[in-house]
Amino acid sequence: MSESFAELLEESLNKVQMSPGSMLMGTVIDIENDMVIVSTHSKSEGIIPKWQFLNNKGELEVKVGDEIEVALDLFEDGLGATLLSRDKAKKNKAWAELESAYENKIRLSVKSTEKSVAVLPLQSAHFAHFYRVLW
Repeated sequence: MSESFAELLEESLNKVQMSPGSMLMGTVIDIENDMVIVSTHSKSEGIIPKWQFLNNKGELEVKVGDEIEVALDLFEDGLGATLLSRDKAKKNKAWAELESAYENKIRLSVKSTEKSVAVLPLQSAHFAHFYRVLW
């Protein structure tokens, strides 16, 4: 094998856009008390607050070995950690679903989950977020 580790690392980093907001695929490698450790196959593992993986019943939705989509928050936080966000990845996916439905004139089935004056909490098969109501 003629390629060095440094060359392979540089090649892998060039394949993936590594800037804040980038969407990455990762593998859950560990679950600790308050964080989930995810490998995005970059030079360091990423950490995500555990609350971002809890469902409406407070149950953890992932396990070690799961492949997940995450958003890059910060490549290095000064302590060598890569900060990732599952919540932002879900919101980006939901927004892409809404845009696609709008562009293709597809009707989505949603239900309002709460009553509010300024925002409308909606839930569908793939998203549950608040949308500002324009009166």
